[in-house]
Order: sequence, then C-alpha cells, then structure tokens
Amino acid sequence: VTVNYRVAGSGANPATAVAAFTVPGTSVDILAGGSGSATISIRVVSDYVVVSDESFTVYLGAVSGPAVVTGGSATGTITNDDDYSVSITPVTVTEGNPGDAVTADFVVTVVGSGDQDVTVNYSVAGSGANPATAVADFTVPGTSVDILAGGSGSATISIPVVSDDVVEADETFTVTLGAVSGPAVVTGGSAIGTITNDDTSAVTISAIDATAAEPSDNGQVTVTMTNPSATPTTISYTVTGEATPGADYTVLSGTVTIPANATTAIIDVTVINDTMVEGDETVMVMLDSISSGNSDITFGGSKSATVTIADNDATLTVNVVSPLGTSSVSPSGTTSYDIGTVLALTASPDTGELFSGWSGDLSGNVNPATIVI
Repeated sequence: VTVNYRVAGSGANPATAVAAFTVPGTSVDILAGGSGSATISIRVVSDYVVVSDESFTVYLGAVSGPAVVTGGSATGTITNDDDYSVSITPVTVTEGNPGDAVTADFVVTVVGSGDQDVTVNYSVAGSGANPATAVADFTVPGTSVDILAGGSGSATISIPVVSDDVVEADETFTVTLGAVSGPAVVTGGSAIGTITNDDTSAVTISAIDATAAEPSDNGQVTVTMTNPSATPTTISYTVTGEATPGADYTVLSGTVTIPANATTAIIDVTVINDTMVEGDETVMVMLDSISSGNSDITFGGSKSATVTIADNDATLTVNVVSPLGTSSVSPSGTTSYDIGTVLALTASPDTGELFSGWSGDLSGNVNPATIVI
C-alpha cells in the first residue's frame, strides 16, 4: 500500500518548511506481509534560536491498493529548548568639564536571539569604595532596554555622566540586569561603570589685607584653589618675619583647611597691641605642604604672602630747662605711648616762684598743658 501525504506548518506558531523542518518525500510504502505500518520521518532543523514551541501537520492523502481511501492528519510539535543568555560589558569614561556631553555606553547582548523582541530590565546604583551618586554624578534614562528580533542581538544602555570641575576620586556605579522578557525568562548579570576624574587644582596664597596696624587693625591672608575638591584639603604652612608671634600677633596654627566643595580659606593675622616703639614689622606666611587631600591638588603660583603691622607707638622726652621747679606727665610710669594718646604735662614751680610759660617744643602758658602723641 502506498500512502500519499503532505506537510505544512499549522497552529498558533506554525513551523516553517526548510527553516524549521524538511520533508523527505510525498508518499510512504507499507509492504504486504509486514507489520502493517510505516514511518514518515520529518527532519527537524536544530538551532540555538529562542522561539515559541512550533507545530506542523502531516496530512494523509490517497492510498493505493485494493481499496482507495483518504486518510487523516496528525500534528507534530517542535518544543523549544533554547534559553536567552544575557551579558553586559563594563565601561570606563573620563568625566569631562562642565557642559561636556559624556555618556557611559553599556552594551547588552542576548545570545539566542529569536523571533520575538526582547526587553531587558535593569537598575543603576553607586557601588565600590567611591560610589558615584545618582543625579550628582550620573542620571538614569530608564529601567529597561529593547533588543529587536532580527537585529544585531544587542542594544546599548547609555548612562549620561554629569561633568564638573570638582577634584575627586574615580567613582563607580553598577548596572544590574534583571528579568528578561520573551519565550524564556532569565536573569542577567551586572557591569561596573567607572567615571575617571580628569580635574586638577592649584593652590596659591595672597594677602587680601596686607596692611595691619596697632592697636586692632588686623591683617588677612587667603589660600585659594583653582578648582574645588570633593573632600577637605589641609595645607601646612610656616610663619617668619620681623614681628614676634605671641607679642605682636596671635600665634598662627600652622595649618589651614579648605572645606569640601569650596575654593578658599582665610588665615587671620590678629594684631596684639603694645606700647613698645618698634617700627613697622612683617608677618610672612609660606605654604609648606598639602598634608591631606586629593593627589590631583598641587601648588601653583605664589607660595608666600606678607602682612605688615604698622607700629602706633612714640617716645615722649621731657627736659626741664629751669632749675626753679619740676614737671610731670600723666599718665606716668613710661616714656612710650600709643599714637593718639592724650597726655597732661604739669609744671610745678618751687616755693616762691611763678610759672610763666612753656618754651621749646611746647609753647604757651596753659598749665597743665595737653599733648596728643
């Protein structure tokens, strides 16, 4: 008996001839005296493509022999045994300067791309020893990426990096893949994004108030960085000059700290008033070393600044010319006075003598006389 047949894709997900299966012929013989059966072997095309289960139907046709009848049909189902394998590559980018358009482009690849679009979910968060911060260091464009059927089998997750001029350590974040939609649902992996710092900063010093004066006009020195740092920066300095610490000005600490995200710090030169006639004196502050802070911060330009403290003292000398009396100064007890001090000079004639007037550097006959230093 010869049984004719034909084969065609069928059902909700019909298999495609040649791509999914091959047909060996159009008829099969069942020999007399045998088992009464024969096998139609439809060869299935094996692959690594993720697809839905597919089906096809074998339709029996005319049968040759003593009787000619028509047969029935039977469905063959090809069960998919492939899964998605998802991977993502790490990325390193240079941060850039304000206004630069920088993105960290992560390539997501699906091995086993099939006849359906694939959606890969993901999340992004700072990670590592110096975790990058969302919004401040990077922005997240979404939560999923689509890989289209029939395409390259990959898609790119582009994470915009926030460029700035802040000196900071290299920072990292992680893109973690989640559920993958499609005929098979699997979870993916993760990849680290590294934002490499490209900012530097130079430290200089200058006197923003270089002229101080007794009794209470203080001087001021500023330490400046060209770019801010994400962490505090401590600079050590030494102090020299003609003025004496603790006597002419308050002793300076020897270190100054520029706070995180700031660019300046102030060193105050606080004057100590005295009555010593000493002339103008200098306080020189010299930058010594960067004792703590980012390694991309160095010295540049001026490393010293000078404040001059003007003296406000003068010496008063009273010489009594006449032997017929004495003189006194109030306040007494010293010959050195601050400039601007008001003094009273009193002449005391001997018994029987009269005061007639002042001569020399002081004139008039007012007694006591008023002197302003």
